[in-house]
Amino acid sequence: KAGFWDLGVDVYKEKNHNGLAGTDVNFDPTLALTSAWSIPAGPGAFGGFIDIVGPKGKDGFGDKTKTETLARALYMMDLAGPKAGLKAGVGVEYWNNKFGCNNAASFVKNSCKATTPVLVLEYHM
Repeated sequence: KAGFWDLGVDVYKEKNHNGLAGTDVNFDPTLALTSAWSIPAGPGAFGGFIDIVGPKGKDGFGDKTKTETLARALYMMDLAGPKAGLKAGVGVEYWNNKFGCNNAASFVKNSCKATTPVLVLEYHM
């Protein structure tokens, strides 16, 4: 079994609608560092990704955005053999400055941060 590691530096541009503020948001372009990996380990593989997106201007409330980090690490196993395409796994997801909001300045403690256990079921054709 072979694993992989992918690394990228990208220009990131985001547009969305802030339903709370009732306004469309057209963020500034910013740099993003992305990485994904999968390493065979025992009967499965350790894999995941990390995305680091730089500040992207002001959000829908007029606040300056901060660098956000989203990472997920998983251990995945083939349930029906490697050619069947059915996998299951467990892991954890970490997101700091979620959607670019400033976790350090948020009026609700840790409202811009999440550490979440994840259960994953995948089917690949």
